[in-house]
Amino acid sequence: MSSPARSSVSASNAVMGDESPFFQFHEDIVSAQDCKLEAMT
Repeated sequence: MSSPARSSVSASNAVMGDESPFFQFHEDIVSAQDCKLEAMT
Protein backbone atom coordinates (compact mmCIF):
# COMPACT_ATOMS: atom_id res chain seq x y z
CA MET A 1 0.00 0.00 0.00
CA SER A 2 1.71 3.17 -1.16
CA SER A 3 0.60 6.66 -0.23
CA PRO A 4 0.75 9.60 -2.69
CA ALA A 5 3.36 11.27 -0.48
CA ARG A 6 5.58 8.20 -0.62
CA SER A 7 5.39 7.88 -4.38
CA SER A 8 6.19 11.58 -4.83
CA VAL A 9 9.23 11.08 -2.62
CA SER A 10 10.30 8.19 -4.82
CA ALA A 11 9.79 10.29 -7.92
CA SER A 12 11.83 13.22 -6.61
CA ASN A 13 14.48 10.72 -5.50
CA ALA A 14 14.79 9.34 -8.99
CA VAL A 15 15.28 12.85 -10.35
CA MET A 16 17.39 14.53 -7.65
CA GLY A 17 18.90 11.67 -5.68
CA ASP A 18 18.80 10.90 -1.97
CA GLU A 19 20.35 14.25 -1.02
CA SER A 20 17.40 16.31 -2.19
CA PRO A 21 16.13 18.68 0.55
CA PHE A 22 12.63 17.26 0.38
CA PHE A 23 13.91 13.72 0.88
CA GLN A 24 16.09 14.79 3.81
CA PHE A 25 13.13 16.57 5.39
CA HIS A 26 11.00 13.44 4.99
CA GLU A 27 13.73 11.30 6.54
CA ASP A 28 13.98 13.67 9.51
CA ILE A 29 10.24 13.32 10.16
CA VAL A 30 10.42 9.52 9.98
CA SER A 31 13.41 9.47 12.33
CA ALA A 32 11.63 11.74 14.80
CA GLN A 33 8.57 9.48 14.77
CA ASP A 34 10.77 6.42 15.36
CA CYS A 35 12.38 8.13 18.35
CA LYS A 36 8.98 8.96 19.81
CA LEU A 37 7.83 5.36 19.38
CA GLU A 38 10.97 4.06 21.07
CA ALA A 39 10.56 6.52 23.93
CA MET A 40 6.99 5.33 24.56
CA THR A 41 7.86 1.64 24.73
